[in-house]
Amino acid sequence: MKRCYIWMLAAVLLCGPVVSCNKDNPAPEPPVNPQPIPPFTPDEGKYLRTLDSDESKSYVTILYTGMGSDGTLKEMSELICYPDLSDDKKPANLGIGCHITITSDAQRPSNYRNLSAMTDVFVFSKLLVPTGTLVVMPDYEGYGSTGASPHPYLQRDVTARQVIAGAMAALQWLQQEKGKTMADGWKSVAFGYSQGGAVAASVLRYYQENRLDGLNLSAAACGDGPYDPMATLKQYIDDNKLYMPVSPALVLKGFVDCNAEMKQLGCTYADFMTEGFIQTGIFDELARKEKDTDAIHSMFLQCSREGTGQFTMTVYNKVTETFLPYNAENTLLYPDDSDWELGNSSAKSYCTADQCFKAGVIAYFRDGTVEGDVPEAKLKALKSALENNSLTSGGWQPSQNVHPSFSFFHSAYDEVVPIANYEKVKESWGIERIKGYRFTPNNQTNGTHLNTGMYYVLMGPSSYIKKMFDGSETAGEQIVTD
Repeated sequence: MKRCYIWMLAAVLLCGPVVSCNKDNPAPEPPVNPQPIPPFTPDEGKYLRTLDSDESKSYVTILYTGMGSDGTLKEMSELICYPDLSDDKKPANLGIGCHITITSDAQRPSNYRNLSAMTDVFVFSKLLVPTGTLVVMPDYEGYGSTGASPHPYLQRDVTARQVIAGAMAALQWLQQEKGKTMADGWKSVAFGYSQGGAVAASVLRYYQENRLDGLNLSAAACGDGPYDPMATLKQYIDDNKLYMPVSPALVLKGFVDCNAEMKQLGCTYADFMTEGFIQTGIFDELARKEKDTDAIHSMFLQCSREGTGQFTMTVYNKVTETFLPYNAENTLLYPDDSDWELGNSSAKSYCTADQCFKAGVIAYFRDGTVEGDVPEAKLKALKSALENNSLTSGGWQPSQNVHPSFSFFHSAYDEVVPIANYEKVKESWGIERIKGYRFTPNNQTNGTHLNTGMYYVLMGPSSYIKKMFDGSETAGEQIVTD
């Protein structure tokens, strides 16, 4: 049965139409006026109203108040999945779900009626709700009711406080609409994979660091998260490989659009990225929020094949059993799609760092050299944004405990979110303060970002999240194989 689920989830994650390199009619987002963001306020986390509900599935979507990246209060949307509340039954615990990276607004949790049954949203809820867990999954800013706003990708505190506000609103909804409170002794645990893993960890840090209450938030169970954007960028540059070029584009777009210092300096995408990378249309597509990550990956491949050579993906060629540039010349020699490994699940296609980043950016983040046409002030602003949004920034550490509140599951073979992210957390906090699961499958292909995600989504609720609810997790590192 698990194998069947894995194949179904893989099919869902890999589907996506091939798109052209048409860059007409770009859809720029409204400018953001950077404002200082105040501390968590009583106005955040208020349940406003129900948007939609499906009693047969026990799903409901609501609006709540959350603080936007621009420092203004916004109406935000989320999905709530609730257990059996008949008679005197109450939810035993609260699960705070943090969704994976999405680039299409249609993939947001609140759009549950149109999502595949094998998304992380549904799998987590289906496996947790029967245990009596109330599950809430907020839409990140930039999706759902805030779709007109830019998405502040990997901006730690911004998204963490919004998710916390969503969890608080879910409890208010439970009381106001269902006339219920949580069961005695209830806890909440934040969880997620990939971007969701980083958000879940950030939620717990923000909650502990700011000494918030009301959620009984005891733990975070995190899978393959980009906890250290700087370490990730340096790994891409050192390896000169990016297996998911949309990732650095999302990070840069989030900072350029939403980071106060970068906005004040007038930073643009062209300050840091090559002309060839921008000409793929990636930033226009991210602004439109219409294509999923697989469709965007297909866009990169199509632009590589049809382009002028300014942007080229390298793809594993099955005929020659080597990696070849996916360009007009080579696709004439090997014209059938079956001649190439075009799927991204096996990480068999990538671009080099210099296809994305300007030479001056690479030099600066490799050894601190300032050269080329990128102003030093803008390089420093990007560096500051990357460092300040690390999970471990500022020297903060969780308390040392036999039963740690942070659990990290990470593949040793993840090339999209390198294991350096987990290693940086372990180095900064110490293994005695966390639980680390190093996923080291016998077949390295099973350890790619996508395949590890399928494993974690399916196994996480019973193998990792449950231990955090139970308080039975112990500190230290453990090797996990398939």
